[in-house]
Amino acid sequence: MLEVSGLRSGYGDVTVLRGISFSLDHEIFAVLGANGAGKSTLLKTLARLLPITGGSLTFRGRDVTQSQPHRLAAAGLAYVPQESNVFPDLTVAENLSIGGLIGTRTKEERLEELFDLFPALSARMRQKAGTLSGGEGQMVAVGRALMQDPSLILLDEPTAGLSPKYADALFSMISTIHRDKGLSVVLAEQNASKTLAIAHRAMVLNLGEVFVIDQAANLDTDSLREGYRL
Repeated sequence: MLEVSGLRSGYGDVTVLRGISFSLDHEIFAVLGANGAGKSTLLKTLARLLPITGGSLTFRGRDVTQSQPHRLAAAGLAYVPQESNVFPDLTVAENLSIGGLIGTRTKEERLEELFDLFPALSARMRQKAGTLSGGEGQMVAVGRALMQDPSLILLDEPTAGLSPKYADALFSMISTIHRDKGLSVVLAEQNASKTLAIAHRAMVLNLGEVFVIDQAANLDTDSLREGYRL
């Protein structure tokens, strides 16, 4: 699904990612690390929103190192940022319709599947996204990405700032879309314990470098503390 080799990226003259390499199959792949480890930078780079200054990126067998974000989205990669991930002045229906511009299935068919995942959204379709609660807004953001009918979805700390109720619901939804919709998932998260409970494999970043990649079940508190430098 995804091959990352020697990836370097950052902001202007500041290099954040320093030679990241990993591969992704049909799985939930967790990206863990302390604040500033490079998790968000990695996902933005994979979505081609930040320049790649070294290494290569292959998606579904095609070199996309220099691809533009909209072409990657059309090829089946969806990205949900941590912040500013909905259009606040547009209704829920309008937000979801934007995601539905990509893909060949009817919007009605995709909406029906989406309401199975997020029943609460069906009653909010005419409401402006900016007036929703944090949990509902995150549902819209993830829902808009799913409306693209992607094969891979990148989720950047989707439970940040959510209540335990909404966070648990979102973790459950991530497992469901992987299992039932066949999506591969890259999940960057601060909540390590709940993330490892649903992930197949995990990568721990430390200061822009890979500390360890292993099966999620093999990572314990001690290994995480060492990787986080706690």
